[in-house]
Amino acid sequence: MVRSMKGGKRFCTGAHRLVYRHFNGPIPDGLTINHKNGEKQDNRPENLEVVTYSENTKHAYRIGLMNEDGERNPAAKLSNDSIKLIREEYAKGGVSQEKIGEKYGVKFQTISKIVRGDRRKTQPGPTGDYVDRRNQPERERNHLGQFRS
Repeated sequence: MVRSMKGGKRFCTGAHRLVYRHFNGPIPDGLTINHKNGEKQDNRPENLEVVTYSENTKHAYRIGLMNEDGERNPAAKLSNDSIKLIREEYAKGGVSQEKIGEKYGVKFQTISKIVRGDRRKTQPGPTGDYVDRRNQPERERNHLGQFRS
C-alpha cells in the first residue's frame, strides 16, 4: 500500500495500481489489476494486467490462491479422510449425527450437512437424504431438533 496526504486528505492505493498506471495509463472503470504469476509483492510491469473482477477471481482459483475446497480451505476443521469416514459411518446406521459430531469435535448440524452432501460435495463417501430416519414416528426430537435416543 502507498499512502499520501494532499490538502489534508489521506489517499491510499495499492502499489501495483500505481505501477500499472505509470506504464500503461488509467485503469478502465469496472476493471482491476491482476498479478499474472499470483505473487502479490511482484509489481513488475510485465507481471501486471488489467482484467475484470470475475477474471481475477477465476485466475486466483486456477493457480491455487483461493482454496475453496476440502481440507485445503484454511477454515476446514475436518480432513478429507474424516469426511469419508463420517459418511461411511452414518450410512451404516446405528449411530446418531450428534455422536459422530462429538467424536470429530463438530456440531451435529455440520455432520448433517456432510452426510447429505450439502458440504464438501467433492469429497468421497456415500451421501443421501436419509429421509427414512427422519420420518420414524417413534423417534421424537428434543428442543435442538435432535432425535431422542
